[in-house]
Amino acid sequence: MKRYASIALIMALIVAGCGEDPAPYDAPEPFSLSMPVKIVAVEDVPSLYTVPGKVRSDERLAISSRITGFIQAIPVEEGQQISRGEALVSIDADEVEGAIARAKASLQAAQAAHGDAEEDVTRLAGLRKKGFVANETWRKATVRRDVTAASLQEAKAALNTALAGRRYANITSPIDGVIVARHQRVGDMAAPGMPILTIESRQQLVFRTAVSEDQIQHISKGDVARLQIDALEGDALEGVVMRVVTSGDAVTHRYDVDIALPDVPGLLAGMFGRVSFVIGAEQATLVPQSAIVERGGLQGVFVLDAPQGDTSLSEGSQARFRWVRLGAAGPEGVIVTAGLEPGEVILTEEDHRIRDGDMVRVVLKAALYD
Repeated sequence: MKRYASIALIMALIVAGCGEDPAPYDAPEPFSLSMPVKIVAVEDVPSLYTVPGKVRSDERLAISSRITGFIQAIPVEEGQQISRGEALVSIDADEVEGAIARAKASLQAAQAAHGDAEEDVTRLAGLRKKGFVANETWRKATVRRDVTAASLQEAKAALNTALAGRRYANITSPIDGVIVARHQRVGDMAAPGMPILTIESRQQLVFRTAVSEDQIQHISKGDVARLQIDALEGDALEGVVMRVVTSGDAVTHRYDVDIALPDVPGLLAGMFGRVSFVIGAEQATLVPQSAIVERGGLQGVFVLDAPQGDTSLSEGSQARFRWVRLGAAGPEGVIVTAGLEPGEVILTEEDHRIRDGDMVRVVLKAALYD
């Protein structure tokens, strides 16, 4: 009986509730926000040509020996930072010392021969004045003096060359940089023209890219380029075209272009990135990057639908989220390729309090014309 009584009471309450009208809810007041807005318009924007590339050192040296000999020591490793004048390679100098000894002996012989020839000329000069020396004897004496003088100069030059070889037995770094490759090891035979080490300077890094033949005419030395390095977080870098190689690759039909990079912490040779060149101008719909919001995994903007006849937006308007198709982005803003029409008004800053359909009253009227 208690069960039937409870059911009857519930039914009575339901019937009583159906007979009463629910209290109406008041419409939410529109937000009063000091937010900048913008009237969408078609603007002139730079036309960009973007290509990939890589950071490299503009000063890359292959260290080789100028003498022949066995490598005794290489006190540096790959990846090691080095300073100008730091020892890199030591080569066995036995052959060099032997060449120096031979050059010294030759020099002594040349000095003795020249001294003897000078004495003969001096002695014959006095006798010739008295008419006691034949002209042929005098001629031969002077010729011998001149020949020995030339031999003496040759011997001095040979000794200087041999002494220079002693300096080349110990190779030092000509620049501040880093070891990027070791081509030979201790015990290998060093020879002129055979690289032992490769070093790179960190003083001047450049970004090298390859430009297609149909775009190379738009790029010149001194042009400003915009770079994005994948390994570096933050805004794009600004570089200057420092070199355009006007001889293209016969296979790829591309031309190498080097861009001078600014001094940025963390920037290293070998990093990958992309560079954008301004090759002209085009008309497009441009919106600020700050106007792009994400709702439900979609990117779009909030468009303000003002009441009929209210162009000031002061009486409140609905903020409608609208998906847009985005194009290239740059310092000027983001290009919208679809979804917006000229004359529409958008919010240029994101506010997480705003949802699709919310009423918004814009207080900062002056921003409408920014």
